[in-house]
Amino acid sequence: MDNLIQMFRDALLISEPIYKTNELVWEKWNAYFKDVENNNNKVLTSPHASSSFTALVSWLEKKQESGITLVQIYAKIDSYKEEIYKEIEGFIEKEFQDVAPSKILENDQNIDKTNVVNHEDYYEVNNSAVYYKLRDGIAKNQFEEDELSKVLQYPIDTKSSNGVAQLSSHKDEDLRLTNIEEAARWNTLVDDVMSNMDDLTADCLDAITIQWINEAKSPDEFIDFSYEQVLEMCNIPKTVVKNREYYRAEDKIKIAKRIAALASIFIYLNDDNEVVVLNDREDDGERLELKREVVKRLFVLDSVVLWRHSVTNEYMGIESCRIKPGSFLTNYLYGSNNTTALLSKKALEYNSYRHKYHKRLIRYLTWQWRIRQMYSSLKKPYSIGGDKGLLAVMDIPKDWKPNRIREQLENVLMDLENEKVISHWEYSDPLDEQQIGKRNWFKNYYTNLGITILPPEEMLQSMDRVIGKKSIEEPQEQLPEVTVVKEIKKTVESVEQIEKKIRDQILKVHNEKKVSIREIADEISISPSTLSRFCNYKTKRLSKKALEKLTKWCERQEILEKM
Repeated sequence: MDNLIQMFRDALLISEPIYKTNELVWEKWNAYFKDVENNNNKVLTSPHASSSFTALVSWLEKKQESGITLVQIYAKIDSYKEEIYKEIEGFIEKEFQDVAPSKILENDQNIDKTNVVNHEDYYEVNNSAVYYKLRDGIAKNQFEEDELSKVLQYPIDTKSSNGVAQLSSHKDEDLRLTNIEEAARWNTLVDDVMSNMDDLTADCLDAITIQWINEAKSPDEFIDFSYEQVLEMCNIPKTVVKNREYYRAEDKIKIAKRIAALASIFIYLNDDNEVVVLNDREDDGERLELKREVVKRLFVLDSVVLWRHSVTNEYMGIESCRIKPGSFLTNYLYGSNNTTALLSKKALEYNSYRHKYHKRLIRYLTWQWRIRQMYSSLKKPYSIGGDKGLLAVMDIPKDWKPNRIREQLENVLMDLENEKVISHWEYSDPLDEQQIGKRNWFKNYYTNLGITILPPEEMLQSMDRVIGKKSIEEPQEQLPEVTVVKEIKKTVESVEQIEKKIRDQILKVHNEKKVSIREIADEISISPSTLSRFCNYKTKRLSKKALEKLTKWCERQEILEKM
């Protein structure tokens, strides 16, 4: 145990230059260390137990086992920063996403008012990876036709969730239509408008969720919504007729169609990759196995008012409705999974056609700034090229000439700086103009560069403090499982090795302690059929969520054995 305390002390020493300015993280890590130092038994029971700090200690131990000394690491800590970020950033994001706002809001009356963000310039938006990916797919119309179902769909795969968004005129209990005639009208409308997936539709998605976050007092509450709210939030210009201002009819119709398009989105989920066996195992016939899939509507609508052309009777869109997020989206907008950030109002106000690259970059930076602020890595450059680089984020056409692409990127950044959406940008290394124009200069030189993009200082100072979170009244969540034993030994294992280790542990508990597979499945919180198939090597691939549950259960068993 003395060795563990020394490892804790060493981890604090090397992390001080990186994380001391992040008060939330730094205070918790130090409190955890003091608890364990004063009472060794609090390794697992400390109220300050930190999975992110455990991951840091594990990283440090692996380095020392490889022959790198503490002095060598500390002397070159700047060169190890990125490796440390990569190792523990996921733990920090998960551990502190629900703690930060309440912690920072303490003693709010003593906060210097000069640091308050002007909410006339920002909206509070959801900042989950799922929401960002969904909105990004809508903005870029990345829905593609499935070969089998012939339905347009778009995968939403993140570290915490796996699903597919599909466009459909399907009617279910969440679509509150009162009669057959209404249902027929709905099908006609949605079939006509669900191809309207673009940056303006993404604006409508933001407008609905922003208003719902601000108004809803419970996860099941509907809000009143109409096209006019989108027109106002997007700052669509009005036309003047006889000294009176009006929104143009074509602008109203554009929004009405896109609200209807959002109503056509369904989410198909199968997080546990569960297979249902419909015939008994003892049956001599061929086993009939089906995948279980949960279908959820993105938005639930009530009191829908549709527009229809007075001459052609063509359905034009949704004028107004009562609306709330479906259960899938609510999970990210309300409650423990709700992480929020401040989105510049310019993201909606920029023209969705002429300035679509501006809009996409603002949304991406908003998402990244909130995450990077947690790790004190705001100055880390963004890649220009690559699948996740700035050009891919903005979806600038690859067939443009290189000079035009560079000019477009720089013009967008200069516009955002002039509008104070960003405070500063610069290439991470001085641009070598002698390289520009050489053969393959764009591919071999320019796309390998990075750009540092910083948020406005006033937003950065109060982002965490200002943003509050709604919470469903439910029992307090338990602290994340801490997988520290007397000496932390965390090695990199292949998925196959991990699965074998888990199977062995399950069979050990099953055979030696006479615990049934169903009881073990209930303890792990996965279905008995999934666990049975896993133990019998009948599951080709476990989802990340299922593997995480199994791994945590296995770690708990190991800790219990050592106690």
